[in-house]
Formats: sequence, C-alpha cells, structure tokens
Amino acid sequence: MNDVSFNVKRGEWLSIIGHNGSGKSTLVSALDGLISIDSGSIEVDSIDLNPDSVWEVRDRIGLVFQNPDDQFVGATVEDDVAFGLQNHNIEYNQMHQIVNKALDAVGMSAFKMKSPSNLSGGQKQRVALAGIIALHPQIIILDESTNMLDPAGKEQILSVIMDLKERYKLTVISITHDVNELKLANRILVMNDGKVVDENTPSEIFSQPQKLINMGLTLPYPEIIKRHLNKLGVETPDQYLNEGAFIKWIQQFPLKK
Repeated sequence: MNDVSFNVKRGEWLSIIGHNGSGKSTLVSALDGLISIDSGSIEVDSIDLNPDSVWEVRDRIGLVFQNPDDQFVGATVEDDVAFGLQNHNIEYNQMHQIVNKALDAVGMSAFKMKSPSNLSGGQKQRVALAGIIALHPQIIILDESTNMLDPAGKEQILSVIMDLKERYKLTVISITHDVNELKLANRILVMNDGKVVDENTPSEIFSQPQKLINMGLTLPYPEIIKRHLNKLGVETPDQYLNEGAFIKWIQQFPLKK
C-alpha cells in the first residue's frame, strides 16, 4: 500500500473494491493489526494502533472471513460462539446468556447443539457472525464474507448483517465484489495498485459502468438494462438509477399496442 488515507464514521458502512492484488485484503489485515505498516499510522476509536495497543484495538473489531470454517473451533455451535467469551474469562452464567442472545440475533438458536460441520454455508456464516456479536465489537470487517454463498444465501446474510448493524449501531467495513452488498454501503473506496483511486457514494460509483466492468464487477441490473437500451438507440439517464427509480423512469414510455 502507498499513500492510503481515509476515515470511517461510527455507524457507517464502507465498502472496499478493486482488482485482485489491489491491496484490499492487505488494508484490512493492517486495520486489525495482523500485519504491521512501515510508515504512517492507524487510529481506531481514538486508539493509535501499535504493538502495545493491538489487543485493545482488536477488542473493538470483529473480522468475518470468506470461509467460515476458518473460524470454527468448537464441537458444537454453542461451544464455538462461547469460545471468544471463554478467552475473555466471562463467568459461565453470563456467558450462557450472551451466547443465547447472539444466536437468537442471527436466527440460529435452534442449531446450538449441532456441529458446525453439518450446517449449510449460510448457516455457518450466521454462526460466525454470532461469535463476533457475542464479543460486542464496535466494528465488523467482512472480508468477502458472502463469496461462497448462493444468491439466496447472500441475501439472507446481508439482511442479517444490516439488522445487526442497526440493532447494535455497528460500523461495517466490507471487501466485496457483490453489487447487492455494495448497494448497502454509505461510501465505496476503489483501490488499485495499493492506492485509493476513488471514493464516492454507491450511486456515483455505479454511474461509471465501464470502471466497474474493468474491475471485474457485475453491473447493477438497471445498468445492464440501460446498456441494452443504448444499443437499441434509446437514450437513458447518465446518472445511476436504483431499481425503484429505474422502474419509474421506464414506466414513462407508452406501451405499443
């Protein structure tokens, strides 16, 4: 990374996109103190990240990986969610209550005695989220956490994450190539060759379809339709239209009998 500078407001959803090898995962690893930086500084909740403060910073951050199996350590769902609490020496009765509340928050209470290995991909990600929520972080970092899920699974997990964000006033930082996830963001950072090359709202980013294509991203559905209409000679708005706005725009055209 080189000359990377940005800030994230409390309660904000920030998405980070870019080519493979653009520096996204390196950036996230640096934020969590998993790798050190050669120069500059990282500040999390007014704490300067350094070797002496790294565990204090990590107490404020929950990192959800692409493959939830990388996070599982317990024989049962309940054991796995309790693992982080045990490391914090939480008293058993209190820990039991926290685990139940976390599993209920992600809709997995009925599975607490199941083995994580017997769960579907979406269920595993819910359990991984429960393990994070149980520790009451202020920030959740999603490292391409929906990549291994089918469309229905992605939609369910994103709905759970948005609900948790609103319920617990969480800050979310996500690395993703999923357009449906990007639409949830307040801001998007675009990275290339270890640098931040653009920073804007989803609407502004989606208004540059060729840039999205160049980064290997799938265009939002309204942009796909607009490109087809352009090929047919139909003029379309330059700005990005979400699904609702696009439907209203297209309804202005009279139907041919």
